[in-house]
Amino acid sequence: MTNATNETDENDTTPTLVEEKPAPTKEVVVQQAQEAIKDLFGEGKITGSYPIDFERGSDAILAYSMDSIDQLAEALKASPDVKIDIIGHASSSGKRAFNMELSNRRALAVKRALVERGVEEGRLRAYGRGELDANQTWDDPKDRRTEIKQRD
Repeated sequence: MTNATNETDENDTTPTLVEEKPAPTKEVVVQQAQEAIKDLFGEGKITGSYPIDFERGSDAILAYSMDSIDQLAEALKASPDVKIDIIGHASSSGKRAFNMELSNRRALAVKRALVERGVEEGRLRAYGRGELDANQTWDDPKDRRTEIKQRD
């Protein structure tokens, strides 16, 4: 008499059936992108910082911010009617003229990165505000940022 067990034979080469799911339709992908836009911008216009950060005294976008740029680019490409303002900021350390010019370069760096990822340049407006909106703390890293606003 044979002893039956529930153990799986390691040498069993019987193929396992895997249920395949169909690829999402274009409509589903567009809907997901529009939901991502809402997540990024909320309902209507937003005010606030978008997580794109820079090296101190530079318009070089920090590597960890590239995921944010990629996500924003994909969401914008999926919603071709959305236009945005890209507003660069700088901390209050240094001279005001330098900070104004630096914040403008930061906004332009984000714009360039989005255009390189396929977003139409005409949908993007970039400008700097220098230290005008800086926190009261001197040289606050949170001031080295870019603000994104949806516009009509």
